[in-house]
Amino acid sequence: MHRALALAAGLFLITPIVCAAPGSHPVPPAVATTVWLCNLSEEATRLHCVADGDPQDGAMPAAQAGPSPGGGAAVTAVVGGTRFPLDRRQRWTVELWSPFSGEPDWLRLLARATLCYRSPGCEAIVHLPAEFRPAALRSR
Repeated sequence: MHRALALAAGLFLITPIVCAAPGSHPVPPAVATTVWLCNLSEEATRLHCVADGDPQDGAMPAAQAGPSPGGGAAVTAVVGGTRFPLDRRQRWTVELWSPFSGEPDWLRLLARATLCYRSPGCEAIVHLPAEFRPAALRSR
């Protein structure tokens, strides 16, 4: 089964790379801080993102914990069938709809808004190929 999420009036999609039937596995416990690492595809039309570190590490602080189906992390939102916070065990793809050629800050904001929707303590880091970095940063 394929799950997709359209946000911001259809400007982009997020899809898990590893798809599973809803309810086929419990959502893992969330961690206080989730960092998503994203790379731009060769075609510059999507971001491929994975959770940093071991997805099973850490536990949700008791103050944030709450009931959820399957006993996993507290679900803060469900949009188009996708539960937030996102499952750290899966790789996620953010579809850009057209090749990226714009501002790196816009791409970072898009990644964070998509992956971290209503997910406290969540961050997204986007690695851009040299040709998309500002000239001052290309030598790094």
